[in-house]
Amino acid sequence: MKGKGIRVIGRGLSLEVDGERLIISRGSRVIREVSISEISRVILESKGVSISSNAIDLMLRHGIEFIVMRKGRFVGKLSPMKKEVPVNIKLAQYEVMNNMLGLELAKAFVIGKLQNQSDLLTSLVKGGHNREEVLDCAESIRSLIPAVNEINGSPETVKGRILSIEREADEIYWSSIALVIPDWVGFDGRKCEEPEDPINLSLNFLYGTLLSEVQLVLESTGFEPFLGFLHVPDSRRAALAEDFMMEFRQPVVDRAVLSLVKEMRDFTRNNRLKPRARKRLLDTYEDMMNMKVIFKGRYLPIRQHMILQARRLASVVMGKSGAYDPFRVHW
Repeated sequence: MKGKGIRVIGRGLSLEVDGERLIISRGSRVIREVSISEISRVILESKGVSISSNAIDLMLRHGIEFIVMRKGRFVGKLSPMKKEVPVNIKLAQYEVMNNMLGLELAKAFVIGKLQNQSDLLTSLVKGGHNREEVLDCAESIRSLIPAVNEINGSPETVKGRILSIEREADEIYWSSIALVIPDWVGFDGRKCEEPEDPINLSLNFLYGTLLSEVQLVLESTGFEPFLGFLHVPDSRRAALAEDFMMEFRQPVVDRAVLSLVKEMRDFTRNNRLKPRARKRLLDTYEDMMNMKVIFKGRYLPIRQHMILQARRLASVVMGKSGAYDPFRVHW
């Protein structure tokens, strides 16, 4: 599989080319120089960056996407012209959205999330603070998995019950996370709307980053990211991306954010992440995505596992494979 993505962060940078190499510079000083063969995508994270037409031409000729993001959110992209489109995947996706297979996939996504929540909690308290209480919470989340498998009824009933169990698990999970976070951080639970503490601000930022990457992976695989199996389709909401990202939340984002807790005293200003904090979060996100782990007998970076999972999902949706196994990391 092709090389790593590179992020361009910082005003005043420019992207140019020298032969088959992409050059990132500021004025006359070269910041980074990399062979085009080592790149899978280029992600622009900052305003005030110039890019030459030669750089765009080089990336497109080599099948490299140029992606623009702002504050962790996907804005748009330049992609090479597609020579073929896997329409069979989209047709199969439409067909299974509300049938039994679609409901089984909805269950699998949530089960993957619950497994990873329980596993992460268990890994956090090996000899640590509030060990017994957190381990009890990990077991409580794990005990909800059979209830997900046993749900039956109409598509609306099944989806509603799955989401109810997911919310129950989230309440247990985030209350447990609060037990292992130092008091000075000010984290007392998950807040998506107008958070003030650095943990929730960081989670919101990186969940947006993960959602954007997942959407791109699903699109490149051939799916329609806005038509989900669990989350309700919406013209402004990439429902399938929200489904699929469930199994990657804890191994990538939660672990990245929790690894930076000790650095968070200077992460925010006026209830917003500082630019330096966003860069630190993105660097750590990349570290997690590039971390090699074993899944299904293969030792690969998590990002590559994500691409393979999308392909496995396509195989299941098209009836070429059996049950879908959500991504899980044993730490």
